[in-house]
Amino acid sequence: MLTPPSTCPATHPVRPRRLQLAWAALLGMALAGCATLLPTAERVTIEQLVARAKQGESLDTLVAMVRAQPAAYGLQGSDFARLKAEGLPDRVLDELQRLEIAKAEERERLLRWEPPWPYRAWAYPHVIVVKPRPKPP
Repeated sequence: MLTPPSTCPATHPVRPRRLQLAWAALLGMALAGCATLLPTAERVTIEQLVARAKQGESLDTLVAMVRAQPAAYGLQGSDFARLKAEGLPDRVLDELQRLEIAKAEERERLLRWEPPWPYRAWAYPHVIVVKPRPKPP
C-alpha cells in the first residue's frame, strides 16, 4: 500500500528546502549580529596628526595611526611639502604616501577586470603584424 507524500517526512520535497532556508536565515542573522560588534577605527585627520607630532607623540604611534586608517586622505605633492614645513616627521609622510599608493592600486585593481584563470595570454587575441612580400624584379 502506498502512503501519501504528506505523511512521509523523509521523501517530502518541501520540508528539506524550508530547513535549508531556516538555517540560511539563522546564519545570516548571526553574522549580521557579529558584524555590529566589531570596533570601528577612528578616523584621524591630518590636522590631528600634525598637532600630535608637535606635542611630541612618539613616531611609532603616529605611524601606527596612519596605518590603521581605512581610506587614503587624497594628498597631493604640495600637501606633503606643507606638512613637512608644519613639522610632520619623514616616516609619517612616507607612510601617508604609502597609504595613498596602496589605495590607488586597490582602486585600479577593482576597476580592471582580470579573468580568474591563470593562463590569460591565450584568452585574448594577439596582434600579428604581417609585412608585405617584396615584389620580384
